[in-house]
Amino acid sequence: MTDLEGIQDLSREGFKSLLHQAADIILDLYDDVGAKKVYRSQSQEEVHALFAEDLPDTGTQIEGLLQTLQKDIIPNVALHYSPHFYAWVTSSATQASILGEMLASALNVNATTWLNAPAASELEQRVIRWIVEFIGYDPEANGVLVSGGSLSNFTALRVAIAQKCPYHYAQVGFDKNRALRIYASEQAHFCIERAIGSLGLGMENLVKIRVDKHFRIDLQHLREHIEMDLSEGRIPLAVVGNAGTVNTGAVDPINELSAVCKAYGLWLHLDAA
Repeated sequence: MTDLEGIQDLSREGFKSLLHQAADIILDLYDDVGAKKVYRSQSQEEVHALFAEDLPDTGTQIEGLLQTLQKDIIPNVALHYSPHFYAWVTSSATQASILGEMLASALNVNATTWLNAPAASELEQRVIRWIVEFIGYDPEANGVLVSGGSLSNFTALRVAIAQKCPYHYAQVGFDKNRALRIYASEQAHFCIERAIGSLGLGMENLVKIRVDKHFRIDLQHLREHIEMDLSEGRIPLAVVGNAGTVNTGAVDPINELSAVCKAYGLWLHLDAA
């Protein structure tokens, strides 16, 4: 018995065969991808019927799952990797990223601490240092790699609260009599509102600022809302600026937005699609 056979449910050769089958499926996906239909016309009812099965009593062999993948799943996905996919902001997968995803799954690293994942921890810090250098941040700037845009916005707003909230909210909770206010344009991504709700700020404390004819945040309208909140005892906390919106690609006037935030002592967070 090999080490692999001792910890897994497949022999080395069996696993190798399945890897080759999966690789062939991936290669077939990208063959003549530009000539394939980006979106199939199956109805929701038709797709639902493909997977409307009862809870199984036994498992399914992987070969059977690969067949299901080819027969039912692949024909019913939008081809996000097609050169003709123009919806939303989904990027096409690269061959390098496909290999990286496979190897990352095999390593199954849990990067919770340096001792648990020495190489992964060092790689994360090195990538962050490169990003800091590339953008031109202060050399002392730091960060963390997260799974995607929604979690990054959530994390950034959590940091904003930690830096700018004038009381120990983590111990006493948020003071509804001194509401913390977040400002964002009407073009801000919906995950900003979700993050504010999940953080417990109350979604009514997300102040939507109108935009100009180019879909950029209206700075005068922003100042008016900040002044109004200050006069009524609320606490202006942060502004979410757009460095490329999902809907239009609009970029807010970042330098001017930064000046407003500095004038009022607000945290500036930038979101980019």
